[in-house]
Amino acid sequence: SSTSTIFGNLTITGGSRVAASTEIGAKNVTIISFNFTATGEAINITGLNITFNGTHLVSDLVQVGLYNSSAAAAGIYNGSGVNYDLIQWNTSGPLADRYNFSNIAFNITAGTTNTLLVVVNLTDFARAGRTFNASMEGAVDVVSTGVSSGQAITETFTSQRSSSSTIKGNVSI
Repeated sequence: SSTSTIFGNLTITGGSRVAASTEIGAKNVTIISFNFTATGEAINITGLNITFNGTHLVSDLVQVGLYNSSAAAAGIYNGSGVNYDLIQWNTSGPLADRYNFSNIAFNITAGTTNTLLVVVNLTDFARAGRTFNASMEGAVDVVSTGVSSGQAITETFTSQRSSSSTIKGNVSI
């Protein structure tokens, strides 16, 4: 008889968390949450690309960050008592509107779901009226490997883009 190898599966489901408008200079704004669910084997994610879309300029954003939580109530970074672990801040500019997070060691145990939050800090000089949203555009944006099999995993995505938010500010005279 022949031997078969069972590979794991990784399902990534996004949920928009951003408000319709975001103040100039706002900090720790959750844009989107992604539920990463591993089945069949534990999955090790070593790299992610987060794309920012819209009319914003790179100079409107100070930092883009990733937070992780395995708590059932995770969904928005708001200090509500849910424990979040900072995975990484990306303070370098994007390449083709993609912020690259590498060597992140984001691990998901088989049979569990971890929530990853994409958080942004806007500059104090962001321009009102510009828009932004965040997404993972597909499998090319995730580098993942099955822990037991050692095989690259092809992810399944659902709802991978947030709603758009318009930058707003106060007029001073």
